[in-house]
Amino acid sequence: MTVRNGDMLRLAPGAPTRIAEVPVGRLAVADGSLVSVQGPLMQARRRLMQHGTAMVSVALDADGMLAAPARVVLLGVVEDVDGARARAAEAAVDAAVGALPRRASAVEETVCETARVAVRRSLTQICSRRPLIEVQLLRVGERRAGKSAARAPALDKDVAQ
Repeated sequence: MTVRNGDMLRLAPGAPTRIAEVPVGRLAVADGSLVSVQGPLMQARRRLMQHGTAMVSVALDADGMLAAPARVVLLGVVEDVDGARARAAEAAVDAAVGALPRRASAVEETVCETARVAVRRSLTQICSRRPLIEVQLLRVGERRAGKSAARAPALDKDVAQ
């Protein structure tokens, strides 16, 4: 009998027999749980360690226009003591999102992808890293249906005081 990694054997009574196959692989401890080293959590952590991350904030008004300049934070991507590289990425985001047609700026996925690509292109010019890029889109001046709309008047009242 040939035993492979993952084979579960019954050794007694009688002759050894293969009774099941169990998952195999390297595991890591993350937040008190065992997770696969090849799983998405550990892959993301390795990528963050090697390439860093860029966080992008874009604020649009009710008409889909930029309500404020974009904000880009680079963590572990490049040495940016004076903030020039982040400002260059911010300018790229402002130009790309500002050039979107009004109909396209109404679609959250389109705006986020446009901002992500603008940051990626800006960073490609200055370094060879491919950081994880997270885009946060804020809509200013719109109210959404549901719980947040029900709380909006109270928030407006607090702001007015």
